[in-house]
Amino acid sequence: MGCAASTQPSSPLEPANSAETQKVLDDLGGEEKARSCHLGVSLDFLLQFSDSRKVSAQETTEQVYEKHISPFTASTNCTYVEHMLTSCTATPLNLARATHFISHAHTYKFRELLSSLKQLIDSESLAKDQVFFYLDVFSSNRNIPQSPAQGALQIIDGIGAVVFTLLALDEPNATSHLRCLCELAIGVKRGVPILVAVDNFMGNFGPLLSAASYVRIQSAEAPGDEKSGLLAVVDEALGLDKADDVARDTLTDLLFAKFMALVTKMELKFGAESPELAQMLSNAAQMLLDQQMLVERALPMLERSRAILTVTARAAGQGEETPQLGKLMFTEAQALRFMGRDEEALELLQKVLQIHEKTDKSSGIVAATLNELGGVCKKLNKLDEAAENLQRCLDIFKSKVGLKHVSVATTLSNLAQVQHMQGKAEEAKANLTLSIELHDELVGGKHISVALPIENLANIIFDEGQHEEAEQLFQRAIAIYEVHVGQESETITHLLDRVGYCTMQKGAWGESEKQLRRALDIRVKTYGPKHLEVSHSLNNLTTLYREQGKYEDAEQTCRQALEMDIELLGPNNAHVAADLNNMALILSDQGKFEEAAPMYQRAMDIYVEIYGPEHQAVATSMNNLAGLYSNMGAYSEAEPLYQRSLELREKLYGKDHPAIATALNNMAGLMRRQGKYDEALPLYAQSLAIDEKVYGLSHPEVATDLNNLSELHKAMGTYDAAQETAERAKEIRVNTLGARHPDVAQSLNNLAGLHCILGDLTAAEPLYKEAMDIREKALGMDHPSYAESINNIGLLCKEQGNYTMAEEMHSKAMAIQHKQLRAGHPDIAASLNNLAGLHRIQGKYDSALPMYEESIKSKKKNLGPAHPSLATSLNNMALLLAKVAKYEQAKEMQEEALAIREKALQGDHPELAASLNNLGVLYCAMGQLADASELCSRSLRIREGKLGAKHPSVAESLNDLACVYLELGRLSEAEELLRRSLKLREEILGAEHPDVVIVLANLAGLLIDKGCFDEAQRLFDRALPLAKASIGERHPDTAVVLDKMARLYYTLGDYTKAHSYFEHGRSVREAVFGEVHPDVASSMSNLALCLEGLGQQARALGQYKGALSILEDSLGPDHPSVACTLNNMALVLKADGKLAEAQPHCERSLQIREKVYGACHTEVAQSLSNLAVLHRLQGNYEEATRLLKRSIAIDEEKLGSEHPEIATGLNNLAVLLSAQGLHHEAAPLHRKAIALQEKALHAEHPKVAQCISNLAGSCADEGGLEEARPLYYKAIALQQKALGSLHPDLSVPFVNLGALLVVQGKTEEALPLYQTCLELQEKLHSTESTKGAPLVSHLAETFTGLGKTEEADAMDLRAIHLQPDLEICPLPPNLSATDGSSGEGGIIRNSAASARAEIKVAEAEAAVGLAEASTENASNVAGSNLIVTPSPPSTDSSVISSGLDLVGENDPLETDRNSLER
Repeated sequence: MGCAASTQPSSPLEPANSAETQKVLDDLGGEEKARSCHLGVSLDFLLQFSDSRKVSAQETTEQVYEKHISPFTASTNCTYVEHMLTSCTATPLNLARATHFISHAHTYKFRELLSSLKQLIDSESLAKDQVFFYLDVFSSNRNIPQSPAQGALQIIDGIGAVVFTLLALDEPNATSHLRCLCELAIGVKRGVPILVAVDNFMGNFGPLLSAASYVRIQSAEAPGDEKSGLLAVVDEALGLDKADDVARDTLTDLLFAKFMALVTKMELKFGAESPELAQMLSNAAQMLLDQQMLVERALPMLERSRAILTVTARAAGQGEETPQLGKLMFTEAQALRFMGRDEEALELLQKVLQIHEKTDKSSGIVAATLNELGGVCKKLNKLDEAAENLQRCLDIFKSKVGLKHVSVATTLSNLAQVQHMQGKAEEAKANLTLSIELHDELVGGKHISVALPIENLANIIFDEGQHEEAEQLFQRAIAIYEVHVGQESETITHLLDRVGYCTMQKGAWGESEKQLRRALDIRVKTYGPKHLEVSHSLNNLTTLYREQGKYEDAEQTCRQALEMDIELLGPNNAHVAADLNNMALILSDQGKFEEAAPMYQRAMDIYVEIYGPEHQAVATSMNNLAGLYSNMGAYSEAEPLYQRSLELREKLYGKDHPAIATALNNMAGLMRRQGKYDEALPLYAQSLAIDEKVYGLSHPEVATDLNNLSELHKAMGTYDAAQETAERAKEIRVNTLGARHPDVAQSLNNLAGLHCILGDLTAAEPLYKEAMDIREKALGMDHPSYAESINNIGLLCKEQGNYTMAEEMHSKAMAIQHKQLRAGHPDIAASLNNLAGLHRIQGKYDSALPMYEESIKSKKKNLGPAHPSLATSLNNMALLLAKVAKYEQAKEMQEEALAIREKALQGDHPELAASLNNLGVLYCAMGQLADASELCSRSLRIREGKLGAKHPSVAESLNDLACVYLELGRLSEAEELLRRSLKLREEILGAEHPDVVIVLANLAGLLIDKGCFDEAQRLFDRALPLAKASIGERHPDTAVVLDKMARLYYTLGDYTKAHSYFEHGRSVREAVFGEVHPDVASSMSNLALCLEGLGQQARALGQYKGALSILEDSLGPDHPSVACTLNNMALVLKADGKLAEAQPHCERSLQIREKVYGACHTEVAQSLSNLAVLHRLQGNYEEATRLLKRSIAIDEEKLGSEHPEIATGLNNLAVLLSAQGLHHEAAPLHRKAIALQEKALHAEHPKVAQCISNLAGSCADEGGLEEARPLYYKAIALQQKALGSLHPDLSVPFVNLGALLVVQGKTEEALPLYQTCLELQEKLHSTESTKGAPLVSHLAETFTGLGKTEEADAMDLRAIHLQPDLEICPLPPNLSATDGSSGEGGIIRNSAASARAEIKVAEAEAAVGLAEASTENASNVAGSNLIVTPSPPSTDSSVISSGLDLVGENDPLETDRNSLER
C-alpha cells in the first residue's frame, strides 16, 4: 500500500481555481469535507492522462506519478486525485467518492493496470460512470501517518465499498507483498466486497491460482520498519494462525468466481454444450493439474468437458471412443490420481488405452498411457501389472526412438522403482544405472532430468543399508536441483529428508537434524506453517528424536503433525492414520500402552475405511497393534492380528517379498515369547531366506534376521548356533553400517550376553564396554540404549561379585531412565527389580523390599495385572520374603506369579517351568517336601519336553530336584540327578563354566552325607580352583565351595583344617558384603562349630553371640537362622555343663521355628530332639520322652518312615531309654535305626557305626558283654575305615570298649584303647585341655588294676593338674551292675551316646548354615530362571534394527521390524 513517511517537508495545496473543480468540491460538502473523504478518479480520466502524457508500456504507476504529477500531495488521498484537484481538472464525471481501492497499484505497469481496470468494469458489468478508482501509490506521498497499517485501515474504512486486489504474473506479486495481504485481511475483517482483475485472465488462470495458493503472510515482503506493524494488523484482523488459509481461500474463490463468470458468458455466446466451452473447461483444468493444485475443482471441469464432447461425438456419429475423448479421459485420470482415487483412475486409463490402441498400438500416446498405468498400478500394489505396463512403454519408446533417448531413460527409471518394490533390487539398480548413463550422455550429468534416477538409485542403495554411498547420490541429486530450481526450492526437501536419514543411520544426530530442519524451513517458507509437507517434515523430526531417545520431543513434534493433518484433512485421512500410528509407537516406547492401543486401532479403522480391508496400510496397522499387545503380554490377542497381517501381505505381495519377511519375523518373535520354539524356528529361517534372496547375504535386514535367530538359539540352548548367527550379524553390521554404529553396539551387547551364559565373563566384559562406548559416542549419555549398556555392565559386575560397581551402574542407568522416560515406564520398573535383587544379594533387605514393591506396583499399573513381566518381579520379591522367613507371603507371591504365567503362556512354556521350579524350592524350604517334589518334577518334565534333554534349564531342574530328594533322604536318586546335571552342564556350557562349580559342590556335599569322602575330596579339588578361575576368589559362590570343603574336613574330624576353610569363606563374604551380613553370620556359626570341636568353648560361644547379633539385626529376632544359632549356642553351654543356661536358648529356638514353619516341620523336629537331650541330662525323662516322640512323629510324617532322620530319632530315644535303665526296650530301637541307616546310606557309613556302638552299649547294660564286645569292635573298624584311625568320634567307642574289657577282666586289652583315646584328645585339644582329665583318671585306675602303681600315681597327679576339682571314681566291678547314673562306665557310655546324638544334631545345625549357603546356591540356580525376558512393538515403513539388549530384569528389547510411518 506504499505508506512510507517522507522526510521532505509538506507544502499546502494551492486553492482550487477551476469552477468545475470547485463544483465537485461543493457537491461533496465543501473542500475540507471533500478532502477528508477518499476520492477516486474515473477510468476515462486515467486513460486520457496516459495518452496526454504519452506513458510508455514499461512505466509503472509510481514512475508515472514521479515523472508527471506534482510531488506535493495531501496526506490522505490518491496522488492522481490530488493532481486532478491541484490542476483544476476535476469534473463530476472524473472525480467522486472512491468505489474501488487498487491494492499495490504503484508496482504495476501503468498501461497494463488500465487494461485490467477496463476488464474489471466489463467483467463485473459495472456502470462506467459510477466507478472511481483510488490508486495505491502511497510510497511517494507526503505527510503519511507513521503507522502504515493504521493508514491502510483508515483508507479502506473510508472507501467502504470494494477492495480490489490486483494479481500480476511478474514479481513483485501482490500475494508476496505484506502490504497487499494486510489490506486484504482488513477487507475480509470489515466485510468489504473483494474483487480481482487481471489482463488476459484465462491465459494466466493457472499461474494466478498457483500464486494465490502459495500465500505466506508471515514471510511476505515488507520494509523492515513496517513488518511488525503490518503483521500486528493482520493478527488483529484474522489471527496469524488462520490468516494464510483465509487469504488463500478468498483469492482462489475470487479467481474461480471470475472463471465461472467467463463460463457463463461462454454459455451465452456459444451454448451450454459447445466444443468451445468444453475446450475452455479442459484448458483451465489442465492448468490446475500442471500446477498440481486445487485438483478437486479441476475434476468437475474435466467431467463436464467430457460430457460435452461425448454428446458432440455421438451427434457426429463418431461414438464415445474418439482420440480427443481419450486425451480428455487421460487428463481426468490424472486428476483422479491426484485425489487418491486410484481405482477409478485405473479403470479410466484402461479405457483410454483401448481407445488409442485401436488407432496405433505403438504410438506415443499409447506409451504415455502405459506409463501412467504403470504408476497407478504401482500405487495400488499391483506390481506385476505395473511392471508389465512400463516394460511395454519402454519397448514402444525403444522401437520408436531407439535406446538413446530421454523417454527411454525416464521409463527405465520408472520401471526400476517398481522392480525395487517387487524385491528385484539388482534389476532395478541395473536399469537405474543405465538411465543415469543415458541422461548423462543425452542431456549432460547436471541436467535436471538426471536427478530423479539418481535419487531412485540412492533409495535402493539406502534400503540395502549402504548409507554412505546413498548419501553421496542424494547429495548429487540435491546439487543438480539447486542449480535448476534454487537452494530454497521445495523440490529438494524430500532429498534433504533422505540425507537426514542417512546421517541418522550413522548416528550423526546433529547433521541429521540440520538436514531435516533445512527441509522443514523450506517447506514452511514455501507452503506456510500449516501444510501437509510441513507435517511430513515434523514426522521426520519425530523419527530422529525417537531414535535419540528424546521421547518428549518426539511426542511434541508428532502431536503437532497429527493436529495439523486433522485440521487440514479432517479426522479420517490416511495422513492422520499415519500420524496416529507414529504417536502410538512413541507412546509405546514410553510404556504408555493404554494410550497407544486406541491410537493403533483408530489408525487401522481409518485405513480400512479409506482403502478397504485388503491394503498394505491395513496390514501394517494390524502388525503394529499386534506388537503392542505382545508387549502388553496379551499374546492371545496379538497372534491373530499377526496372522491376518501375514496373510494379507502374502495376498498383496506374494510369498517372497521383504514385507513377508517382516511379518514372519514378528510372528516368530511372538512364538518365541510364548515358548513355542519349534514354531518360531522355521519362521525365522523363512524370514532370513527371503531377505537373503532379496537383499543378498550382507544387508542390515539380514543382520536383523540373524540377530533374532541367534536369540532364539540362545533360548533353546543351542549355543554354538547362537554364537555363529550372532557373529555373522555383527560382521554384516560392521561392514554395512560401520564399526561405530548403534546396531553394531547391539550385536556386541548380545554376544556379551551369550558369553555370560557360557560363563566366560572375561570375554563378555570388553564386549559390553565397547557397546557402551559406541552408544555413548553415537547416542549420547542420556539415551535409553546407553542406560541399557551400563545396566548390563551392572549385571556383569553382579555376576563377578563386584557389588559396589554393580550398584553404581544400576543407579546410573536408573537416573538416565528417570530423565528420559516417563514415570512408571517398564524399563524403570525392570531396573528397580534388578537393583532390588542386588540389594537382596547383599543382605540389604530393608532397602530391597520397597524397590520390589515399587516395581510391582508400577508394572501392575502400566502393564496390567496379568503381564508376564509382573510375574518376574513377584517371583523375585518372593525370594526376598523367603530370605527373611516370610514364607506364607512368599508363597502367595510365587503362586500369583505362577497363575499369571499359566494364564498368559502355554502349559509347556519354559517360564512356566521356572515358576513351578521356584515354587517347589520355596515349598522345600517350608518343609512341604511332597509338594516340592511334585512341582520340581513337573518343571523338569516341561523343560525336557520343550527344550530337549540337553538344555541348561534342564540341568538346573535336575540340580534343584536333587536338593529336594536330599531333604527327603532319597540320596541315591539325588546323586543320579546331580550327576546328570553335572554331565549336562559340562557338555553344554563347558567344563570350566561357573555353573559347573555349583553342581560339583552340591554333589560333593551329597557324597559327604553318603560317607564317600574320597570322591567328595576329588570333586572339591576340582571345584575350588574352577571357582577361583571362573568367578574369582572373592565371590559368594566361592565362599559356598569353601564352606562345603570345610564341612568335609569337619566330618573327617580335622577341625583345624575345617576352621581354616570356614575362616577363608568368612573373609570372602566380609570382603564382598561387609562385616554385617547374614552370610557372614553363617560363617561365624560354622567357625564356632569348629572351635567347639577343638575344645575352645568360650571362643565358640563368642562367635555364636556375634552371629546372633548380626542375624537379629538384619533378619529380625524370629528368623530361622536366629533359631539355628540359638540352638548351637545351647549345645556349647550344654557341653560346659551349663544346662540351665542352655535350655532357654533351645526353647526360644523351638518357639521361632514353630512360629515360622508351623508345628509340623523337620526344623521343629530337630529343636524338639535337642531340647529332649537337655531334659534327659537334667533327669526330666518324661518330658524328654514326650519331646522325642513328637520329634520322631513329625519326621515320619514329613520325611517318611525310612528316612535317615528317623534312624537318628530312634537312636536318641534308645539312649533315653537306656538312661532310665530300660535297656531291653532300647536295643530293638537301636537295631531298627541300624537297618534304616544301612538302607538309606550304606552298611559302612559312619552313622551306621555310631548306631552299632550305641547298640553295643545297650547290650552291655543288659549284661550281654560278649554280644557287646564284637559290636564295639565292628563300630570302631567301620569308623576307622570311613573317617581314619585318629578321628575324634573314635574316642567314644574306645572308652566304652575299654570299660567293657575292664569289667571282663581284660585290663591289658583296655589299656591301649585308653591310651589311643588320650592321644586323640591331646591331638585335638592339646595336652593341657581339661577335656582330657576324666580320661587320664581312667588310665590311672587301669594302671592300678594292672599293678602299675608308679604309672597310676603319675596319671592321678596329671588328672588333678588338669582339673583340680575332679572327683576320682573307681571303676565298677561289672557293667551289668551299672545303672547309668552311679558308675562311671555307664556315665561314659551314656555320654558317648549323647555325644553322638548331639554331635549329629550339631552337624545338622551346622549343616543348616552350610545348607543355607547351598540352598541359597540352589535358589540362585532357580532364580536364574526367574529373570524373565519380554520385548517391544512393530511398524514397517523403515526398519528399526532389532536387538535383544539386556534391560531391566534382563528384559531384552527384541525388535520386530517397525518404525515411524513417513
